Amino acid sequence: MSEVKSAPELEEILTKVKIPGEIQLALAEIEAGLKKQESDQTKANNEPRLTLYDFDSEFGRRIDLEAKKLADSGIDPNQIASALVKKFDLRNYGIGILLGEGQTPMTESPTLRRLIISEVLQNGESNYAKNSPEVMERIKNNILRWLQIPEEYQADFIFATASDGGTGSGQTCVQTLLQANPKISKIALEKKGWPGHKAMAASQRVDLNEKEIGFVAKSEVLPAYQIGPHNQTGIVHPTGLWQQRAKTAAKNKQMVFLDHAYPGFAHAYQLLKDKPYTQIMEADYKRFIAPFLEKGVTTAISVGPTKAFRTFKNRPGGLSLIYCPDQNIKKILAGVIRARGSAFENTSTRALLHGLDRYMSYFTADHEISLRRVAGAEDQWRKYSKDTPLAKLFVAGEFAGIFRNFTSKEGAARTLYGHRLGPVASNGNIRINTTGLPGNKEIAKADVTAFASVMADD
Repeated sequence: MSEVKSAPELEEILTKVKIPGEIQLALAEIEAGLKKQESDQTKANNEPRLTLYDFDSEFGRRIDLEAKKLADSGIDPNQIASALVKKFDLRNYGIGILLGEGQTPMTESPTLRRLIISEVLQNGESNYAKNSPEVMERIKNNILRWLQIPEEYQADFIFATASDGGTGSGQTCVQTLLQANPKISKIALEKKGWPGHKAMAASQRVDLNEKEIGFVAKSEVLPAYQIGPHNQTGIVHPTGLWQQRAKTAAKNKQMVFLDHAYPGFAHAYQLLKDKPYTQIMEADYKRFIAPFLEKGVTTAISVGPTKAFRTFKNRPGGLSLIYCPDQNIKKILAGVIRARGSAFENTSTRALLHGLDRYMSYFTADHEISLRRVAGAEDQWRKYSKDTPLAKLFVAGEFAGIFRNFTSKEGAARTLYGHRLGPVASNGNIRINTTGLPGNKEIAKADVTAFASVMADD
């Protein structure tokens, strides 16, 4: 496996990404602009200019009324949170991307941005404009090695990439499995999960079966399991549950869809204990993926680059990996890709694939930066929530990732708005983005205390 570069080395090696000589002058000016933008972003995150205001119940009431008006208009809770944050200058705990300590989005992968520039300046004439089997095989094996999937399984994986990030990747996986087994009429998934899974079921015209968090699919359904931390709650299921899911799938000859939107996030806290990055990824593999491969279960894995590599703005295509010893499924996947269109048509995806092929260690360095931000934020939450009801949501190894979700007391949203906090509030639940916690210790402690105060008793 390629050596993982540490953050300080990353800037140095990025300058060595080779760009054709005839476009060096054009790139130099753009590169200078990128460096200034990244410097400004880092400064904003490292020197947060946030203010700790006194609690204002009338302010909270006013925002609560606005939230109800927006809800009545049909806007979903995530959009409501975003609108309130912008209009009332609330601290942003509702956004679904990684934030720095200044509550601004972390800088997008500098590796990807430079490679996108290279693609654009070459007018799409790079070698990655063609969906060649040789290129796809190299990229597939690099991704599998990144995920720590042993070489013995690699030949039985097929790989594709479709447009629209992890959503497109998930759609590709689901479509392929449903076509491979026309008897499947339902998709089973956990409650409080990612809303996109419901949309996938609707688009494929199959029924949706919402199960309790931690369910094991036993009937003739397509299980959609979120590996890593559960999307909305941060719950990390124990190894035993994953083994049970794999055993049941093998027994019932089920195909399984694994949504891998948060690679490494479940074990990121171990970075603070000086565990190497590769061990973090290996722990992810052993807990979530190995049980299915070892049982020979046909398994479709959707890997989203958005959170891992911080590709929020340019949205390159997601990565679909399907493990199936029965090679006939390759024909089905090829048909699905022809119908959806190859993401090689997309400039940002060509840039991502270029990097995954030739500069994988640069992307793993970007990924490690993401994991360290999440781990650091979680550690602060653990520190400030000690001896409060909120503490149980930050037990290392049991909860992880950028989201936590808890049942709240009546009037919780109004109270939090009065503290100028902007989480996602819906149906008596509060969802928070853990990386929204500011670097300012006084404000961070006050925010954690406010959230803990509105958490409902068990």
